[in-house]
Amino acid sequence: MSTSFFTELADVLDHVSTFADPLILAGDLNLRLERKHDPHTVEFNNLLAGYDLHQQVVGATHDAGGILDIVCTRSDLPAPTVEILDVGLSDHRLLRWTLHHHHPPPVYMSTSRRCWRSFDADVFLADLQSSPLCDERQWQGLDADALAELYDKTIGQLLDDQAPVQHVTCRRRPTSTWFGDDCRKAKRALRSLEKVARRAGPLSNIDLPAVTAWRDQRRQYLESFRQKRTAFWSTRVDPEQSEPCRLWRSFDELLGRGRPPSSTDISASDLHSFFDDKIAGVQAATADADCDLSPLPQTAACCGCFQPPHLLTRWHS
Repeated sequence: MSTSFFTELADVLDHVSTFADPLILAGDLNLRLERKHDPHTVEFNNLLAGYDLHQQVVGATHDAGGILDIVCTRSDLPAPTVEILDVGLSDHRLLRWTLHHHHPPPVYMSTSRRCWRSFDADVFLADLQSSPLCDERQWQGLDADALAELYDKTIGQLLDDQAPVQHVTCRRRPTSTWFGDDCRKAKRALRSLEKVARRAGPLSNIDLPAVTAWRDQRRQYLESFRQKRTAFWSTRVDPEQSEPCRLWRSFDELLGRGRPPSSTDISASDLHSFFDDKIAGVQAATADADCDLSPLPQTAACCGCFQPPHLLTRWHS
């Protein structure tokens, strides 16, 4: 086994290790891997460890004995069980394995939101002052539940007039760690310019000023995007150069390898039902317990001390 073999193999692994696709190193190595203290074996195992690769073959793969054929996978993939088969066609054994690798299905999330761009605070305040919330005759004599219902109904109607609720379904994607508020602002500005450019004409028409402005902003956004990502990962990776395990975990995070798929198995309704059932179970278990509970004091809202400023404070909060 020559030194150039390890040099060339390291060059190949340097190139393919940056791919997000699964990496499998397999073939006839002609290196006695069962000899743990052999210099070539030690060098090969160190090379595998530097690229987060693990040798999965256990057992002799040659007529004369020894592990000469390998199957190596990264730790972000499930470890396969390698079968060693003697088919009688060679002095080497046939290796057969199954690797379970499935792309996670896309997860979609439905949300309800309001278009706050069309919201006018002055119009809302004028409508609020003329609503039943600011008319003392409308809420005198109401208890706390009725007041809360009146508040929710009135505020909801006023908001629906200006910013109606919209139901949106979008694909759920993992968020990059370095994607901060400045990136979100730049992305919103770019989308605004794109909408203006589309209204002006086709995006391929560079003679339109709106299209030119959008192209310039897009170029600046992509460049700042690249610089921020590079700066973040350079700061993250440089201190870990002497720690291969932590370094490869950072690479896996950078390339999106081994990330668990998003799940919507537990919804808000399921969580609410779980706690309702838990409370009901506790109440049923303690129903026969002897306890003396003193009556709770009345709240200010139950005594008729509810004033309109409290409503406005709740809306602003």
